Amino acid sequence: MNQPVHRDLTLSEIASMVASFQEVVCRLLYQFRSEGIIEIDRASITIQNAEALENLINAG
Repeated sequence: MNQPVHRDLTLSEIASMVASFQEVVCRLLYQFRSEGIIEIDRASITIQNAEALENLINAG
């Protein structure tokens, strides 16, 4: 079972770290959720499909 990672950063802070906008980060997180890659809630993110996430990273 995948363990959730507690999210201490706001979406705005995450966006700032990757030189993007909060709306873009939010849209991508929800897209990843709809594809079954992650599960998200207000306090945590859980990777559900590590292989799919790795493929996205490598496709870069």
